[in-house]
Amino acid sequence: MGNVILITGSTGFVGKVVVETLFRCRASFPFDKIVVLVRANQSKTARERFLDLAEKSPCFSLLPTSWVDDVRVIEGDMGEDDCGIADKDDAKYLYENTTHIIHCAASISFSAAADVLLRENVGSSLNLLALARRCPKLHHAVLTSTAYVTPWTTEPIHEQLVPLPLPAAELCERLRSGALSGDAALKLTGHPNLYTMTKCLAEHVVSDARANLPLTIVRPSIVSAAWQYPMPGWIDSFAAVTGVFTGVWMGVLRVVRGNLKTILDIVPVDNVAMSLVSTCLADVPQIESGSACTSYPLRIFHATTGMQHNIHAVQVYRIMTSKRLPAHPTMKPNLRYYGQNALWLPVADFVHQAVPVALGRAWAAVSGNAKLAKNLTKARRMQQSCNALFAHFGSHAYDFRSSRSPLDAAFEADEYLERVFRGAGRFLLKLDVSLQTVAMEKLYSDNESGSETAACASSGLGSDSGSSSSGGDDDSSSTDDGDSESGGSPASSIMDVAGVTNGDAAKTEDELLVELVESDSLLPEKNSGAVVTAVAIAL
Repeated sequence: MGNVILITGSTGFVGKVVVETLFRCRASFPFDKIVVLVRANQSKTARERFLDLAEKSPCFSLLPTSWVDDVRVIEGDMGEDDCGIADKDDAKYLYENTTHIIHCAASISFSAAADVLLRENVGSSLNLLALARRCPKLHHAVLTSTAYVTPWTTEPIHEQLVPLPLPAAELCERLRSGALSGDAALKLTGHPNLYTMTKCLAEHVVSDARANLPLTIVRPSIVSAAWQYPMPGWIDSFAAVTGVFTGVWMGVLRVVRGNLKTILDIVPVDNVAMSLVSTCLADVPQIESGSACTSYPLRIFHATTGMQHNIHAVQVYRIMTSKRLPAHPTMKPNLRYYGQNALWLPVADFVHQAVPVALGRAWAAVSGNAKLAKNLTKARRMQQSCNALFAHFGSHAYDFRSSRSPLDAAFEADEYLERVFRGAGRFLLKLDVSLQTVAMEKLYSDNESGSETAACASSGLGSDSGSSSSGGDDDSSSTDDGDSESGGSPASSIMDVAGVTNGDAAKTEDELLVELVESDSLLPEKNSGAVVTAVAIAL
């Protein structure tokens, strides 16, 4: 039998694209069988869950219908002993045949309790190691982590384990027992949330327990919509920056806590998936010939965008305030404040978010509109959670140093943000948004001439010529566009904020963006109307 690849987390955002990548690029990464470990739920078995996903998710819509014949679904739970595999025949098959493992299963919640995150992130990784030790044919196991296991620092961040104030096992035990609270642990380690801290702990405990297993850790930065595969813009998760983007485009999120001067490291999900697949199957660790060391080295790779492809917050601001989602008359951006000023942030939140929601709730109560009241409660919760959970990554630039780049040569930041916008509208909000951009016409032409095979063969293992990156933070038919209308920002365009007309040929909009950031002209306190309104209501 040839390669048998175990995928965990196959029902998640990254895991789906890993499975899609393996089948799409099967000629480059041959295998006999894909094994997916899936939880059952109250209404469906593990196999029913996966087949339902395979049938309904656009992620798999371009694969041959027979692809599921080469998938073996095993019911299990990575948080339990023996990975929760109760069926003896399934366990026997795994142990005797598994050659490669790609571990994507994790909890990516920033707000979950410490015990939940320890189970899902640390415990699941240890359970995977226990399974891997029972697989004599294993060539390589790859674990998905996050680039933000390193607490924020102005220093370069390298591909190595992050120092901890206490041994990882001791920190885990103290958290489990309640001797150390989550907040106290974060103060101790310096992490912004329990998700990044538990992923850091997972790296350490896996390193300590791996013995002689051939193991590699891949660290993506902020994972968002697809650059190219399974289709440009495909996304099925509101997590991370996508929740902020869609909140602004829908007009729900009007105040964003962040720093317009920062740099974000946002990486497409298909590039992350290719990095995981190519690392696992085409870059198996080796013991150096003649070396006194008889164990495999622990390798760590960043899957980050790189300095030459980073995304500035002003680029995000521009697309969030200039793009309007079509096919819904009430959906348009109305971003009133983007900043982190200690005075203006709470004032702006009160004026532009809390007050409108409160007035809406009052009207809903008077009119007896329970649905409106429920939706307004959800909107307010979204406003608060987006700013509370993502503020750190929107305000701090991380200088990741990468030995390789997951991106292809055609990647361009502004074009990627356009695809994120279109993908979020189409796949998350179910709106009539075309996935086609002008720059994508050549991409489709290249696909017809066989460039997809070349993309698979490239394996995503090329050197990163810049070797560093900076970052902030884990239905394919086209339709009419209609989503290029601008509006809803504090002024109708950056040119308006700057006090010049679009006919001013002296400066480009990009040049004005830089000047505006340096002068803080995008803050509402520079707009006298916003100041008067805010102060009047606050008083």
